[in-house]
Amino acid sequence: MAIEEEIKQKSGLTMAIDESKHEDNDDNHVSALCASSCYPDIIQDSLYILYAFIRDNYGRNIPEVESLVAHPIDYVRAVKDAGFEIVDGACDQVLDLVSLRKRLLDFVDNRMVYIAPNLSAIVGATVAAKLMVAAGGLELLGKMTACNVQLLGSQRRNLDGLSTRLHFGCLQESDILQTFPSALTIGASSVLASACSTAARVDSMGNDLTGNTGKNLREVVVNKINRYCNAGREHSDLRTNIAEGAPDSKALAGLS
Repeated sequence: MAIEEEIKQKSGLTMAIDESKHEDNDDNHVSALCASSCYPDIIQDSLYILYAFIRDNYGRNIPEVESLVAHPIDYVRAVKDAGFEIVDGACDQVLDLVSLRKRLLDFVDNRMVYIAPNLSAIVGATVAAKLMVAAGGLELLGKMTACNVQLLGSQRRNLDGLSTRLHFGCLQESDILQTFPSALTIGASSVLASACSTAARVDSMGNDLTGNTGKNLREVVVNKINRYCNAGREHSDLRTNIAEGAPDSKALAGLS
């Protein structure tokens, strides 16, 4: 079972993290960072399964609790305190995995501030780590074109290998792309990908350890996408006005 494997593997992963904190070895840092950037997503999938199991088995007997405790983790804690034996082990696994996930994310945040401060300033430490790992390193990421950066971390979505929806890989998880409408995602993703490539080049050469270059690039990206949004709204309003005005023009022409 995937969840059980997750519990078995976590001890080795946390040991690698502990060792990387105490040893100035680049290989240790990179290997631990690679694992840490990927594991939170795997853990999240396991948490969904466990939470569904707890809710289905406990909620069947006392459905009122879910309406009173909205947050899933608080719900699991409440069920754990209630001492419902059937789901007690699942509750322990959830709380254990939540603690591990937080530890992994904290580790990624702390390391990426030093490894790629400018890339992290644009898309956040977690997404920056995923991009770096998927590209094979900062230097390779800095050499990539925007269209290739957009595809880093992308996966095919269905069994026949064809995707039924647009997918931009790791970049789609960034707060910038989460903020703007899906209709603008292609253009926004391209602008963001280009900025990420530039930031990766700066980080790989160690030219700016403060992250100010990344902060400035992020501001440029956000402003550019905002202009796209405003232009799109104006264009949409213009098309609406033309469409609404067309019948009136014809009616007036018929009366003359």
